[in-house]
Amino acid sequence: PPKLKNRTTKKIKYFDNDELKKFLSYLDNLDDTMDNQLHATMYRFLLATGLRVGECLALSWSDIDFNNETVSVYKTIVQTANKTERIQSSAKTKESNRVVSLDRETITLLKLWKERQNNKTISLKDKLVFSVSEKFCTYVKELYTLQNHFKNANVSNIGFHGFRHTHASLLMNADVNPKEIQLRLGHADYSITMNTYSHLAKDKKKDTAEKFSNILKAL
Repeated sequence: PPKLKNRTTKKIKYFDNDELKKFLSYLDNLDDTMDNQLHATMYRFLLATGLRVGECLALSWSDIDFNNETVSVYKTIVQTANKTERIQSSAKTKESNRVVSLDRETITLLKLWKERQNNKTISLKDKLVFSVSEKFCTYVKELYTLQNHFKNANVSNIGFHGFRHTHASLLMNADVNPKEIQLRLGHADYSITMNTYSHLAKDKKKDTAEKFSNILKAL
């Protein structure tokens, strides 16, 4: 007889509602420094969009459409010694090239950060969104900074990808169409979205049971 395969599910790291509230509260209470505003804006942006960190760090202000409240994603950063080649003019997959809608609060945060980045002056140069004095943010350095913030906030270390998982989990639990979530995250296939995130919608399991009970009562 064929041997049974050991099927293990890779545990996904993400914030539940309590830890998310705790982390957001921590960000709200950081000292008002330029570095803190940069990182608080970046973390909230990642939570609000579900972008991969490489896509986020490659964004320029020209990619943000403040009028239509969208961000165009078509670049990513790569680890290379040549600084001029760190931004790759193509996303992870063809489906990763996308336009993501932004909520009003995220738009406001970006406007405030842009103003501070430019020292309240109008800059004619297209800068990287998440940079200070035109210094390129590297993944290794940003990951170290993020881990320190997690430690100081006394929350789980979910890594950068945990923001993406948290974003998807929140949308799943809010009954957002999984197809829309797939397009928002830039997944190549609908099944990737469902296989990865459908089990995170824990809040809906009891709702499903209650809906079935109500269906029987309505017969």
